[in-house]
Amino acid sequence: MRFRNHALYPVFQPIMDIRKQEAMGVEALIRSEDGIAPEGLFCEAEWRGSRLALDRFCRTLAMQGFHDLQGCSQQMMLFMNVDVSSLEDSAATEGWIIECAEHAGLAHQQIALEIVESGISSNDKLVDFVSRHRQAGFLIVLDDFGDSHSNLNRIVQLKPDIIKIDKELIRDIHTDHYKQTIVSAVITLADGVGAITLAEGVETKQEIFACCELGVTLYQGYYFAMPDVPGQLSRDGCETQLRQLMPELNAHLEYRLRNDQHRQGRYETISAEACRLLSRIEAEPEVELASLIADHPEVDAIYLLDERGVQISETIQWFTRPAPHPLFAPAARGSSHAYRKYFYSHKPEGGGRFLSEPYISRASGHVCRTLSTRIRFAGKPCILCIDFLHRPDDVNHS
Repeated sequence: MRFRNHALYPVFQPIMDIRKQEAMGVEALIRSEDGIAPEGLFCEAEWRGSRLALDRFCRTLAMQGFHDLQGCSQQMMLFMNVDVSSLEDSAATEGWIIECAEHAGLAHQQIALEIVESGISSNDKLVDFVSRHRQAGFLIVLDDFGDSHSNLNRIVQLKPDIIKIDKELIRDIHTDHYKQTIVSAVITLADGVGAITLAEGVETKQEIFACCELGVTLYQGYYFAMPDVPGQLSRDGCETQLRQLMPELNAHLEYRLRNDQHRQGRYETISAEACRLLSRIEAEPEVELASLIADHPEVDAIYLLDERGVQISETIQWFTRPAPHPLFAPAARGSSHAYRKYFYSHKPEGGGRFLSEPYISRASGHVCRTLSTRIRFAGKPCILCIDFLHRPDDVNHS
């Protein structure tokens, strides 16, 4: 079909549910036979004053194409971008999507509206649009979350059903601790508002493995399929590929679990060794603990806290590891750690041992995990803290 001088047609890319091992939907994308990218088409339409008309035309193609998609059923969902800049003219968009869906013979519950959060200046109009369409049965998707326009407040205001994590955060996530930490935070935020997370742009099984460990359940990307026209899109092929991946994914997760258990056991062995050293002395533990670090290069730092979380020893470190910046420096005797989870997890009646999640150590600038253990030193209760280096092979999913 033509819009102005361009022949446009829809293509679809599957969205995979790793729990059910099936394609739960497809995203509709628009292509031009003359090769102009969608961004170029909308820029031209903006210049001609026909952006709203082009947006409606694209959505009409998407709904019609989805209706004709082989294997389409009431269980399959259509993910469809909405040009929210048109919401500035609310009268022009009132009810149009609902009418178009009904004309195409699609149930509202089959359609997920993808909102790119940077596309509208009026927050009230966006919230009203989302509220009306959610009430009508449409799902709301916050698209490209994590790109340069991300606004955390939009999640709270829109309460999306699905949050699509931007592909730049997903690319090579299996080798990048920072991306893993950010995506983990997004998942926690999504869980807090009752949203499902979707990793877009997955291209390798290693990216899928890393995202699955973090808790992502929906996936979209070239690993499963390139966007294609309805007649060429194979839902069965994508599902077969996912099912074939599952044994390797399960084996990978089991390996990671065993590896984590082994590593934690190693941490506990070193901690027990430190406890034995401390049990033989009454004061100045630094010398004994320094010898422990020399024997165990995976240890980044050791220090003792009293029952208030105040450090009662110097921070013992391996001297050959320079800090990357003056901001990072070991805490001195008398520093308070009362706000750190590795301390307050022991209060008031916490367990005898706690292992933190990976974090950037202020003592060294390295990625560490802290194992804290309740002990007695010099006849007084205290907390032994050992920072273990979170090595690159801890985050490299091979």
